[in-house]
Amino acid sequence: MPPRKTAQKKGSTKAKDKYPGLGRPSRYKPEYAQQLIEHFDVPPGEYLDVPQRDGSIKSVWRANPLPTLAGFCRKLLICRKTLHNWAHEVDESGAPVRPEFLHALNAVKEMQEDVFTTNGLSGAYNGPFAALAAKNILDWRDKSSSEISGPDGAPIQQQTTLDLTPEAAAAISKSLEEQF
Repeated sequence: MPPRKTAQKKGSTKAKDKYPGLGRPSRYKPEYAQQLIEHFDVPPGEYLDVPQRDGSIKSVWRANPLPTLAGFCRKLLICRKTLHNWAHEVDESGAPVRPEFLHALNAVKEMQEDVFTTNGLSGAYNGPFAALAAKNILDWRDKSSSEISGPDGAPIQQQTTLDLTPEAAAAISKSLEEQF
């Protein structure tokens, strides 16, 4: 039986660094920026007239589904990381490679926040779910602040007292003089 060949390890340098411009081309198309905006450009919801049993009409708010980046990525069959790479890729000078896509991504985050806020305030979303979603999707945070002050809002006064024997104080002083 012939000896088994083993794969040799290559250096840690990535091929794309050695050979810029090689590799699979990006699936990005310039029209994706407009498609992203269109995906998120939905009204928060609408009032529907619902007939009641007694013959009256009741106006009811129906929330539209919240557009998400995951939903847009699903349409393009890409992952969210690819979407963010398209938006945040920079050239040698540090300028965005696709500024129109970066602008569209920032704009749709605002559009998403508008839909979310409108529907959350209208009661269309479950409260605990809405709080969790706002923190994870919109990067909202709980804010708390504490202020500690002395009497009448004055700064706190600190006083430190050391109980040392004269011999201990002399030893510390001598040690500090030797060090400095």
